[in-house]
Formats: sequence, C-alpha cells, structure tokens
Amino acid sequence: MRRTAYAMGMVLLALAAGCSRSSGSASKGSRPEAGAVAVGGEKGAAARPARLPKGAALARAVIRTGAMTVRVTDVAAAGQAVTAAAEGAGGYVQSADTTDAGGTVTVRVPPQRFSATADAVARLGTVTARHVGTEDVTADVADVDGRLAAARASAARLRSLLGRAASVADLTALESELATREGELESLASRRRALGEDTELATLAVTLSPAVAPAARGANAGFGDGLRGGWRAFTSSARVAAVVAGAVLPFAAVAALVLAPFVYVRRRRALT
Repeated sequence: MRRTAYAMGMVLLALAAGCSRSSGSASKGSRPEAGAVAVGGEKGAAARPARLPKGAALARAVIRTGAMTVRVTDVAAAGQAVTAAAEGAGGYVQSADTTDAGGTVTVRVPPQRFSATADAVARLGTVTARHVGTEDVTADVADVDGRLAAARASAARLRSLLGRAASVADLTALESELATREGELESLASRRRALGEDTELATLAVTLSPAVAPAARGANAGFGDGLRGGWRAFTSSARVAAVVAGAVLPFAAVAALVLAPFVYVRRRRALT
C-alpha cells in the first residue's frame, strides 16, 4: 500500500509538470513574431490613463476669481490705481475698458496676493458689490496629467514600431494611429496649460462707476450753470433757424420771380 501511494503521487506530479509545460508553450506560441505589428493592441493600451500610486499626496489646485463694483470720484485715476495695485502684487492687467461714465478693469495676480489687491481696490472708493469664488480642480489636473503620461508612452511605442513594420499596410496603420495620438497629446497639453494658468494666477474683475452721476450733478446746478444752459439752447435754436432759412430761401426767390409780373399787372389795373 505504501509503494502504491508513492507511485500514484509520482504520476500526479508528472501530469502536473506536463500541463505546466504545455500551457507555457501555448502562451509562447500566442505571442506575435518579432516583425509583426499589433496596432489594435497598442490602441487599447493607449485608451487606459495612467494611475497614480495609492497614497500619493496631491497638491491642491484651486482657481480663484473675484468681482467688485466700486464707486469712485475719478474713473480714469481709479483705473490707473487698479493697474498699479495689480502690478505691485506681481500681476498684470488682462483687459481694461473705461470712460468718464465708468468701465471695467480685469487683472491677474498671484493667489497669495489676491486678498491684499482686492482690499487696495476697495480703498479707492465705495464698494457696492463684492464676490469671491474658488473652484478646486485638483482632480482635473491629476486626470489630465495621467492621460498625458499615457498618451506620451503610447506615442513613443508607436514610433518604435514604425521601423519594424512588416508591410506597407502595417506602416500606414501605424502612421495613422500615431497622428491620432499626437493630436490627443496636443489637446491634452493645451488643456494642461490652461489649468496651470488659471491656478497660478487669480482673476479679479473691477467695475468702476462715477460716484456722482451726470443727472445728479445737473440737479445741483446753480445760476451760472443755468445761464450756460440757456446760452447753449439759444445758440442751438439760432443754428436750427439758420438751417431752415437756408433751406427755404431758394424756393422763396423762385416764387418771387414767378409772382412778380402778376403783382405788377394787378397794381396797374388798380391804378387805371
């Protein structure tokens, strides 16, 4: 019995060894030859974004924006002051459109100087509206970074396969796939740059309005303002009258030439 059990154990070990060898040779046989190109497999690999290691710490990526409306006594001077505040904080003016009636100045400043810049703008006049918002885009940044890494690796593999293409069809397929992957790379890189710019600099839009509106200034006008207004009205009326006279005068002259003989004949008849 002991010999029989030993023999059965040896048979089972031999069978297990044979199965393992057959499965290993089958897996080796399923691999493509050195010159073969598997475009479909490369495409499937590129579709999977790279994953970050578990427990990896991510720096927070936050987009900070703000909007303020400030009443000031001098819109032009206040616009210059907003520009100076942004440049003093290490930022710049993104856009500016102001007139005597008001306008908007949009500036970009480092996030750590955002509050100080907003406080400096608030001191220019009376703040009538103020809004500050933040958006956490940490997940978006991590996703784009992972997809960028995967796309770069996929493009590198495709370039290495170009020299090993076994046929013109394989070469054409590889070049087409590489062009698609490079297009994705450009799009992802552009998205990553935009996220970087939005997180590296905060945006503050400042709307400036005059403290005293033109209508309000007219309500407090004195005698001199009334005299100047009357003179402007008189000169305006005189200009209108001159325009009307100039338009009517040619027709009046023609009418006088036409009617003059009839008037003369009637007067002669009245005298006789």
